[in-house]
Amino acid sequence: MIDSIRTSDPPFRWGARTWRSVLALTGVLAVGTCMLALVFALAFGYSDLVLAIALTFFVAAWLLFLGTGTEWVIADHELRRRRWLARPGSEPSVVMALGPQIELIHQSRLVWRVVPNGPALGGQPWQTHPLLDAMERAGVRVNDWRGDWAHRHRVLDALGLVTFWGGLAGLITLPAVRAASPGLFAATAGLACPVAVFIGLAIDWLPWSLRDH
Repeated sequence: MIDSIRTSDPPFRWGARTWRSVLALTGVLAVGTCMLALVFALAFGYSDLVLAIALTFFVAAWLLFLGTGTEWVIADHELRRRRWLARPGSEPSVVMALGPQIELIHQSRLVWRVVPNGPALGGQPWQTHPLLDAMERAGVRVNDWRGDWAHRHRVLDALGLVTFWGGLAGLITLPAVRAASPGLFAATAGLACPVAVFIGLAIDWLPWSLRDH
């Protein structure tokens, strides 16, 4: 499933399909599965059913992420795409030509959109600067208004990130919390965690809603 791309020009790959990336995905899902199994074990007691649920979750999530994983390639003033589950040796297919008529817009925290009529690119945040460099070399105009907004509102942006992931972690551990401390505390946590997730998402989309104002 893993192979390299042969081209005369060294391409930039966003979300590259490599053995390291697949192993990293497997490791992250394994850690998440272990945490989920621990939560269920604390809430309902350890049993074969808990183990079966954890294994089913791991396999389903692994296949889902592999199936939706996309490797975007920028080479020879073209944007190309290859699915992670594409057959070995397959070359990326051309999605569109790149040039001054194309603009790359920072749509949300982790998503960039190619306009007009281009795809949304989601990938690792540590690859953002190489992505922008590759797009600029291809003649694409880069509009990083979302990054500028985050730079001007660092506290609010960080609050949205912490609130979202904190609320999500609370939702995952909620069954164990209810089993260990039923009553008012569990009920309060059950209300606060979804609200925290909603607030985090609202803050993340706040700059988009205010962009034209």
